[in-house]
Amino acid sequence: MSTRFEMVKELIAEAHADEVGLWFVVARIRDEVGDADLDRLQRETLDCVDLMLASGDVSAGSYRPDGSGLELWHRDRQDILNRIADEWNKLGRIPDLGDIVVFVGGHGATSLP
Repeated sequence: MSTRFEMVKELIAEAHADEVGLWFVVARIRDEVGDADLDRLQRETLDCVDLMLASGDVSAGSYRPDGSGLELWHRDRQDILNRIADEWNKLGRIPDLGDIVVFVGGHGATSLP
């Protein structure tokens, strides 16, 4: 079992190779915490996303409705976390492929310890 920081580093590395959807982060958290209730799953996922964003190595964004690619969210970290939580709550279920947000690497300069 990896530590949370190791998981975050792996997710950041994956975001540099390909886009990482929120659904993928949720799946990794579920592997770690098991059958947690939805509130705990959301809280743990947002904590992980917070660490990813704090690294400066990933950016958050969403697909444009017209299918023309990804639009990065140029917001501060707390605004991004709030947006994810709000959209997740409106969704009313565990995010799936393409829901809410994706993370991409290469748009930052710092790393986790």
